[in-house]
Amino acid sequence: MMVPPLSERPVTEEDEEQFRRESMPRTYTLRQRWADYRAEARANRPKG
Repeated sequence: MMVPPLSERPVTEEDEEQFRRESMPRTYTLRQRWADYRAEARANRPKG
């Protein structure tokens, strides 16, 4: 699959997120990401 040049390619939310993650200082560690992910998963899980 060919990837068109950036100028022709629409920017998706994943691109935005990846760019933000890469341009962010490395203070946001994997551990924090994991904690966020777990908290989100717990919040979205139906009770029971």
